[in-house]
Amino acid sequence: MEKIKVELHDKLSYMMKRKFYDGTIRAFFKFSGPLDKNIFSQALKYMIDEIPILHSSFKYNFINPYWQVKEYDITDILSFEESSNPEELANIYMLDTLTEDSISRVKAKVIYNTKISILLILIDHQCVDGIDFKYFLKTLIKKYNSLINKKEEVIVKKGPRNINQIYHDFSTIDKIKAKNLITYKKPNNHLCFPWYPKTKDDSNLIVRVKMNSNDFSIMKKKLQEKNATVTDALLSTLISFMYEKLDNNELFSVASVVDLRRHLKEPDLLTGLTNYSSLMGVTVNKNEDINEVLNEVATITKKEKANKFLGLTGLPLLKLGFKYLPFFIGVPIVEKNYV
Repeated sequence: MEKIKVELHDKLSYMMKRKFYDGTIRAFFKFSGPLDKNIFSQALKYMIDEIPILHSSFKYNFINPYWQVKEYDITDILSFEESSNPEELANIYMLDTLTEDSISRVKAKVIYNTKISILLILIDHQCVDGIDFKYFLKTLIKKYNSLINKKEEVIVKKGPRNINQIYHDFSTIDKIKAKNLITYKKPNNHLCFPWYPKTKDDSNLIVRVKMNSNDFSIMKKKLQEKNATVTDALLSTLISFMYEKLDNNELFSVASVVDLRRHLKEPDLLTGLTNYSSLMGVTVNKNEDINEVLNEVATITKKEKANKFLGLTGLPLLKLGFKYLPFFIGVPIVEKNYV
């Protein structure tokens, strides 16, 4: 069977799954009426066939791990279940986790009754980030609609997954500069979440909040008036809440995720489904006025976004660590020093 090369962010995500989280991204869609079981099965199978890494398993190797492409049956990945209370059952299913032993990197379930259908899709963060998960979902729905309506064929992007594509649109000089951004700035504080050791009794917990669409529109309008983004608002809320919980005024930093595709003019033409994310640090002084916190956060993020090399600092160091060190040595070293 085919093997697929494990790329830089695949290795980084492997380390993150070991240390910080379960590595599963989840999507929840609620439709009125039924989904066509046969057509949706065809659409999902098409997507998985077109993206081989989604029917692969991660094979650990002391020196160099790899993805092993596997044969599969769509019924191993997709299931349908009728329920008198689809939402309650969906909330339980959402807590599931894709493991290295899972048959594929994606899993789906449709829970339905006579009035609604809930589509749940789980995907492995180790091979796909949030941006490409959204691409996968949009393309899947396009494929479903094209089969239903007997319209034109849907094409799935199949470019390379390696991090070198990020430098494609830089000038020669900027490419040299970007590939030599070895060191990265660490925050000048030492506060962190007090992670507890893993135990056999650990379980997932998802906290969801549904925001009224009218309230969301009002919030977006207010943020535009302040030249701030929704992400700025989320960061500001988190920062304000955390300072309320702290007993002192010691500084702490919050990391916001950066999509590295921002450096590409036409990312879907240059890359396949992959992980192209990085981090942007935000450090704000304690302030009881959340509007002041928002102003400071927005100022910081605007300045960071103006940096032509945003999110690229430290990537060359990661590449060196994972390329020239055996995997069993590289992972604990990166784990210890990653901020």
